[in-house]
Amino acid sequence: MARGRFVAPAVVGIILEELLERDLACAPHVLAGLAVDLDAHAPTVREVVESLTPEQRHGHRPLPSPLPLVPSIARRFETVELESHDRQLLLALSVSLEDDLEPLLAFDGRSASEVAAAPVGDRLRVHAGRVRFVDARLSIWIRATSSAATTAIVHERLSTVFRARGD
Repeated sequence: MARGRFVAPAVVGIILEELLERDLACAPHVLAGLAVDLDAHAPTVREVVESLTPEQRHGHRPLPSPLPLVPSIARRFETVELESHDRQLLLALSVSLEDDLEPLLAFDGRSASEVAAAPVGDRLRVHAGRVRFVDARLSIWIRATSSAATTAIVHERLSTVFRARGD
């Protein structure tokens, strides 16, 4: 689930009603988690729910990680062009298990103000030593459009950062 995000129960209820109209039953806790992870974007939530197995929709099996790259996410970011350095930073945030800013800065090599001033800064929300995506769906897109080799490199670099911190 996306860190530091909240979706009002009424919004989840509206999305659930739409899903039920399409004969797509989904456990409320699963739907609430998806709504948070997908910025409560109803078309994206619907597409992801449609891609899940009944066991996943009902909470009997874990959801895929990352969530699938569905058409609405692909369309949302189809024109995004990123420098390799910025792409790796976003990928590092996407695969990180916490939202602590300091390890990402160590990974990236830039200061928080430099990252914020860079083009990638518009895609990040940095506050009080924490960082997250402005649009949580970018995490899914960045993971789905990154090569396995790039992802492995990012994991290794993050591992080095966390080992240096004693984590």
